Amino acid sequence: MINDEELRMQMENDLRRLKEKLKETPDDPLPLMALRMKYPFNSSSDSLKSLLLHDDYDLQTLSSLLLAEYHSWNRKHQK
Repeated sequence: MINDEELRMQMENDLRRLKEKLKETPDDPLPLMALRMKYPFNSSSDSLKSLLLHDDYDLQTLSSLLLAEYHSWNRKHQK
């Protein structure tokens, strides 16, 4: 079983790759859709895209926020 810090680091790496893809092709929805399928979360994809493209947060902070969203989504949908 993967612990939260390992999962957060994995998310950070995935966000880094996503950020690079978004800079190359910002209108391609597939990379964001793939991330949502891997880590379901409650926030909008557009919000995440905006945060990544405008460097509003460093990737460590953003991955921590994504981890919290991911846990929240899982708790909500397990019921």
